[in-house]
Amino acid sequence: MKTTDLQKQLAAANKVVETAKKKADAIQAKIKAAAEKKKPKSIYDTVTTLPHVYKHLKVDPKKDVIKIDGFSKEDIECLQNIVSRMRIAKVYNGGKIGQRNEGRWYPWSYLKSGGSGLVFDGSTYDDDHATAGSAARLAFLSEEGSTKYFKNFQNVEEGIIQL
Repeated sequence: MKTTDLQKQLAAANKVVETAKKKADAIQAKIKAAAEKKKPKSIYDTVTTLPHVYKHLKVDPKKDVIKIDGFSKEDIECLQNIVSRMRIAKVYNGGKIGQRNEGRWYPWSYLKSGGSGLVFDGSTYDDDHATAGSAARLAFLSEEGSTKYFKNFQNVEEGIIQL
């Protein structure tokens, strides 16, 4: 057999291999997409608004009203936001409340300079102060929960610190 015939056969075989590889890659992509669809989504990705929180907890938002004599409208709004944060923490923590000496995450807000005024700057974790005496019902049991809360519910946090 001549070298040119062998080269033609090799080229044809390489083409078959290339086609088979493309088909295998396409099948693999379909398998991965199907697995992703079946994979349950994180609670942080499915509960991203207060209506989602109310639905998850089976709470009627129309009945979730705070009335306290002697408190201003702004005070009541602040308290309502604290209740909302408690509800969000309950959902994001799977109903669990942090226990004494258990680490917790808090979405603290930092004042940063740079000409833009009050800027929210992430979340911090402090083992020394994360005990049951430090607002356990407002804390998150994971960094991801705290970070997602701050991303999804920044308006709640702003309502607590009265911006």
